[in-house]
Amino acid sequence: MRSKLENLFFTVLVVLLLAFVGRELQAAWQAFLYPQAGEGPHLRPAPEPTGEGHPEERGRLVFQAQGCLACHNLDLTGSVLAPSLDNVGIRRTARWLRTKLLDPHAKLPATFMPAYTHLSDADLEALVAFLRTLTPTRSGPDNTGEARIEIPTDEQGRPRFTPDQVERGKLLFQQQGCIGCHTINGIYPGGPVGPNLTHEAQRRRSDEWQLRHLLNPVSVYVIGEAKGTSWIMPSYEKLPREDLEALVAFLQSLK
Repeated sequence: MRSKLENLFFTVLVVLLLAFVGRELQAAWQAFLYPQAGEGPHLRPAPEPTGEGHPEERGRLVFQAQGCLACHNLDLTGSVLAPSLDNVGIRRTARWLRTKLLDPHAKLPATFMPAYTHLSDADLEALVAFLRTLTPTRSGPDNTGEARIEIPTDEQGRPRFTPDQVERGKLLFQQQGCIGCHTINGIYPGGPVGPNLTHEAQRRRSDEWQLRHLLNPVSVYVIGEAKGTSWIMPSYEKLPREDLEALVAFLQSLK
């Protein structure tokens, strides 16, 4: 009998030790994936309610506490690992956002976005409510002011693009129908399907990122290949290299 009790005690001790080590490893991994958030999204405490009738404000606090800007970009700040959330409230339904948060791989199989199943129902619904407020009508850096063309420079202060490239890119942006989905200076004939690009250069994306995004839009948001994944933005891989570089020049000059 004593031997069985000792074995049981030893087993319980090992399980508790493994659970502790597993939690520490998870924390280290989340800190590696989300360095700007400090703690990983699964480890951040949910904010306290700010009052009845204000789910959007609670959602904003959840958004901050979960370190979403460690991967996403909003109001010209954040990271470029994940899609910009500018105008996401008009691009996605509440149901789509809820599914994405609970099961990211259902929408994008190869995504590195974690599931947020740890959130309470109240926090989840508040986060969805906040994301739904991100529309072209809100006040924020993405949706204010007009674009100004400023050609970026390299480390030696030399222009990375020529004025002719930027002008060619601007013309291609119109000819290729980009303005039908994206907004520049509040103009979007086809509706704001994609993020606002008025101040695109301020998002601090690299030239390589922009080029890769044009060649295969979904590739910049996944680990490995996302075969069979439908993506709303088409590929522009059939354009000549000089045209692709001109588009990059235009986007990287939109201050």
